[in-house]
Amino acid sequence: PSLSRVALATGDLLVVCSDGLCGLVRDHDLAAALGAASGREDAVRRLIGLAFRAGARDNVTVMVARIP
Repeated sequence: PSLSRVALATGDLLVVCSDGLCGLVRDHDLAAALGAASGREDAVRRLIGLAFRAGARDNVTVMVARIP
């Protein structure tokens, strides 16, 4: 796993994903999908869709959490 520390604020979205998404989809495309999503479940569906359209060959695991 890749680990890092980042400062989070209330309302931020945290995305945890497998290599099926990370590295295949550009950061600005990820941000656009998150910004267009109507909620966390929609965000997950959008991100998984981006991964498969980008040629994901393996499983794609995505979790989106909103910081309270």
